[in-house]
Amino acid sequence: MAQGAPIEGEAGIGFVLRRGFFLPPLRFTADEVDALILGLRLVARRGDEALEAAAGNALAKIEAVLPPDIAGAAESGALLAGPGIPTPHLAMLRRAIA
Repeated sequence: MAQGAPIEGEAGIGFVLRRGFFLPPLRFTADEVDALILGLRLVARRGDEALEAAAGNALAKIEAVLPPDIAGAAESGALLAGPGIPTPHLAMLRRAIA
C-alpha cells in the first residue's frame, strides 16, 4: 500500500490485491534454497514437537513451489542435519520467551 497498490484486507478473510496490480514472484537463489532446507532440517531434527511439525510443513510448501532448475537441491538430500542433544524443555522455554 505504501507503494501505491490498493490492497484490501479483513481479519479471517485475507488480503485482496485489486485488478491491474501484481506482486512479482518470490524467487530464491540456489544458495538461499540450500540455507532454507538446511535450516528447516535442523529444526525438524532438534526442535520440540510443534517446531518439528512446523519445519516439516514449511519444507513441504517450499519444495512444492520450487522451479525445476533448483528443485533438485531439495530432493537430493545432500544437506542433512545430524542428531542433536535432546532439549526436553524447549517448548516451555519458547513459551516463556514469547
